[in-house]
Amino acid sequence: MNSSDSESASLTGHPIQDTDLDEFKCVYKPLPTASSIRLLHIQSGVGDGDVIRLSTRTVDLDDKPQYGALSYTWGRPISVFQTKEERDNLEDQQLPVICDGRIVNIGQNLHDFLSAWQRMLQATSDGNDERTVTARKVGLLPPTELWIDAICIDQKDMDEKSIQVSMMGRIYSQTQKVIIWLGPEDNFTRPALQIIFKMQEIEQLQARACRSMTDEDGCKALGLPPITSSIWWSVFAFLHRSWFRRVWVMQELAFAPQIQMQCGLLTFPWAALSKAAGVLYESRLGDSMDMWAWMELDGPKFNEPLFLEDLTPILTTEERLDSDRNLFSTLKGRASSDPRDKIYAVLDIAKRDVHDTDLVSPYRRPLVPNYHLDTAEVYVEAAWYILLSGNDLELLSRKNLCSKNEESGLKPPSLPSWVPDWTLTLNETSMWALKPFKEGNWSASRHVFWVPPEKSSVYRQILTVQGALVDVVAEVVESESFSLSKSGVVAAGLPAVYPWASEKLTPVDVLWRTLIANYDEDNYPASDEQHDAQSARNSVASKKLPIQIEQLSFNSTEPKHERQESAEENCSVLPKLNLGNQALSQFDIMMKQLAKSAEFPQSVPDEANRADSKVEREFDRLRSIFSSSRRIFRTRENYLGNGPRSMRPGDQVWILAGTKVPSVLRPQENGKYVLVGDSYAHGIMHGEAFERQGFEFIDIQLE
Repeated sequence: MNSSDSESASLTGHPIQDTDLDEFKCVYKPLPTASSIRLLHIQSGVGDGDVIRLSTRTVDLDDKPQYGALSYTWGRPISVFQTKEERDNLEDQQLPVICDGRIVNIGQNLHDFLSAWQRMLQATSDGNDERTVTARKVGLLPPTELWIDAICIDQKDMDEKSIQVSMMGRIYSQTQKVIIWLGPEDNFTRPALQIIFKMQEIEQLQARACRSMTDEDGCKALGLPPITSSIWWSVFAFLHRSWFRRVWVMQELAFAPQIQMQCGLLTFPWAALSKAAGVLYESRLGDSMDMWAWMELDGPKFNEPLFLEDLTPILTTEERLDSDRNLFSTLKGRASSDPRDKIYAVLDIAKRDVHDTDLVSPYRRPLVPNYHLDTAEVYVEAAWYILLSGNDLELLSRKNLCSKNEESGLKPPSLPSWVPDWTLTLNETSMWALKPFKEGNWSASRHVFWVPPEKSSVYRQILTVQGALVDVVAEVVESESFSLSKSGVVAAGLPAVYPWASEKLTPVDVLWRTLIANYDEDNYPASDEQHDAQSARNSVASKKLPIQIEQLSFNSTEPKHERQESAEENCSVLPKLNLGNQALSQFDIMMKQLAKSAEFPQSVPDEANRADSKVEREFDRLRSIFSSSRRIFRTRENYLGNGPRSMRPGDQVWILAGTKVPSVLRPQENGKYVLVGDSYAHGIMHGEAFERQGFEFIDIQLE
């Protein structure tokens, strides 16, 4: 039996007797030059049951070959299913194809694409067919040759893989088109595309004008179905396909000269999806769509609705990130099968869009893909590269507020506390994403620069920084999830007049400002005028604020009377804060609205209460985005702050040179410190700590 007979027998379900299949597995020939790549060609199939057969051709990018490239997810492409059985029975199995006469095992999703590619090539083989002519006119003809990473790169050759990954930007920029494969079509696909195509008629200003409307009026004004219509569930499911969470998306979109979307055998231009994303983002209907869908989801939930909150700004604007550190900070929450790719996936974007300054240290090494390094080594290399690109420590603010990552199980061991763990999912809006951070309103260190260590001390596990101790943490909210009532109890330990503010502030004033980092969507500092509930929603229940409201789920099995008691407990803290006969403040309104949300019993509010329920839904959205991420704390000298969930009494609040916000450090017995995270501490965000007696920068070491 020759090799081709053996392959066919094994792949059509007939066992091979006394044959070692290893001899038939694909063997890659070394690429001849550093700019060489392999391209795939698919052979015509006779029927659906035929084995997919591929052939490769080696080309040199310097010769400017004509080809397409595929963007897809290696794992399961679908995240939302119609039934529990459909979700639980889906297997991500490895399937064999024949490439250059040898067996290659690929994932189910890639196999589905190859089957669709084969069928589309067959359907368009007649150049005079009317459908072929139309597809050619609109640029939707399938390419005859494709670059697909899983097959075109020898995944077992770490040297080749490192070289090929380092030139991914060039590979995608030289393609004729990039095909984005979202996976096979399902029952959600066509209803979702119906709405997406309808949004093409909506202008950005029309969408933005709907922000202040109720969902019902906004949908009506835009000519869209009511937000409670089941068709929006289809849109939600479509936009939450796994592709939208891939870390490589950023690079592939950034370099692709032309993009074609494909779902099953359906193809459509990228511009259609980009336009729809902009409409959902500008109108805020995307938030409402997410909320309604979240209430109906059964099973494991997403960490956050990533598409509208994260990807849309990339799609709808051409603004470039201003530094490597900002570029890498966008990676938390994005998926990759190899955690090292959280760094390597954006290197080419950094080379193109980030320009070095005269502050770059001469000790900085080039950052290039190296798959011989483990994940922790790659992250330490990336952290030093970022630090040595300037003279600040903004990287330290990228440390995730979550202390664990139960979902991925990818957390690298022995990672220093000051190095961001890019495997973690970002479950909240961090301080570095807020406007006061980005626009320089906060300057706790008064722009004092960090002094990098000498050559002998760089690229090590220990980071030497300059810092000054402000105070020691005396009390922290102890709760698995955020507790508004317990936050009030901690604030109740403050003096009647806050000692660290230029104006006279009560504990209530300090608490609500600390809960929202003293920033609302329109103002910094946050407006302290007395407003109605709608104004409170705008200033407190903003998606950009690092605040978490008590977890009161609409799907909770907790009896209604117990949820009501919990809400009343939250409001019972008001007398402890000496409100007296003061007019209702934003904080009071927030707590009253929280109590109302606990009384909200049905899944779908009736039309008469839709405007009122929008306030409660804002709080529910905050709960899902910011859950369990920050805790209110009080220091020995009565600073009130909002810090990492993992902080505890005895931790210390420091001002580190080169940072914009205070850092929470934990002293170790060896005299070194562990970075717990960044914080908002009311009264020291603008360098006021420099006026404290004995305030002095000293060298300390973070491990």
